[in-house]
Parts: sequence; C-alpha cells; structure tokens
Amino acid sequence: MKTMQSDDAFKKAWLALTDDDRASITKDCGDTVIAKSHDNYCAKTKQLGGAN
Repeated sequence: MKTMQSDDAFKKAWLALTDDDRASITKDCGDTVIAKSHDNYCAKTKQLGGAN
C-alpha cells in the first residue's frame, strides 16, 4: 500500500485506534529508519499525535 488516504480518512482511522496503538505507532515513527521508509505516514501520525 503506497497511496495515502485523505487527511480526513487518516484522522478518522487514527482516532479509532486505542491509546496504546497510537502510542506504539508514534514510538515506531520516532525511529529514524522507520520514519524514513514511511515518511508520509509518520508525518501524519506526528500531526495527529496529540489528537485524542
């Protein structure tokens, strides 16, 4: 899957995750290797990191 969903769809999916899942994803995106290979995804997770 290489195509990002719209911002609205991404936010809806993000908010549907549990707090633990969001924390895990945010932590994973803090890893430079993961963040580099999933740059668009991690950028959006960082934007929504505080959206609960």
